[in-house]
Amino acid sequence: GRYQMSEYAALVVQAGTATSTRARGEVNSFNVVRVEHDRVEVDRYGWDDVGKQFSLMKTEPFLRRGNVWSAHTEGLMAIGL
Repeated sequence: GRYQMSEYAALVVQAGTATSTRARGEVNSFNVVRVEHDRVEVDRYGWDDVGKQFSLMKTEPFLRRGNVWSAHTEGLMAIGL
């Protein structure tokens, strides 16, 4: 591959647009990324028109094993503990 680096792993996170006025079917949003050595959690906040504020929509935890990041969907870490 083009960017092979031993002992490194990349995790690509796509973010929404927090201040867009264009209507594309998605609410304005932004991500908060918490990083630890072998763990990353991505919180996605989206605009709530009723409450007139950004609210947490989803948390996605990832674990790194070796040179691979994978979504962690089971156990206590998956529910934020």
